[in-house]
Amino acid sequence: MTLAQMGNKNAVGNTNTRGSKLTDAHKSKIREALKGRPGISPSIETREKLRQFNLGKKHSELTKQKIREKNIGRKMSEEAKNKIRLGLTGNKNSLGHICTDETKQKIRETKIGNKNGMFGRIVSIETIAKRIAKTKGKKRTPEQCEKIRQGRIAKGGWVISDETRKKLSESHKGQIAWNKGIKGYKKKKK
Repeated sequence: MTLAQMGNKNAVGNTNTRGSKLTDAHKSKIREALKGRPGISPSIETREKLRQFNLGKKHSELTKQKIREKNIGRKMSEEAKNKIRLGLTGNKNSLGHICTDETKQKIRETKIGNKNGMFGRIVSIETIAKRIAKTKGKKRTPEQCEKIRQGRIAKGGWVISDETRKKLSESHKGQIAWNKGIKGYKKKKK
């Protein structure tokens, strides 16, 4: 009997299942059987190869536009937001990393002059007023004050160089002290 004579039966005698629907139980069995198989979930080496292959590639403007349109109106669930928030909490990526002076200089050069994002921008009076209103009346907590104090101590405290002291002295020469000539500033004890 040839394959043509078999009709809708395949070579091993099973009925062709193309177009038929699988039950949820059958789908879950297949899902469980495929879990952890190589090729289904790429290995770390494969992921690294894919990363290297796609490194430096950029989306075209058309692709960017499509992605943008697809994401318009899309809202994240609170659970997803919390996962992202927890993932970004703390300095995990560069924890303990210390930049060399050469690296610091390179970073500095990428941000000075017209390369800086704020270069040429004029901050409006309204924006300045908003910033002032946001911080006005707020007091630092004792913990914040202690952190600032410890940071200053670690950097050597408020150290004013001799050159700066001379400049300050020169700039204040000839000025009258704020409390000179004020009567009754300090009450004398009887």
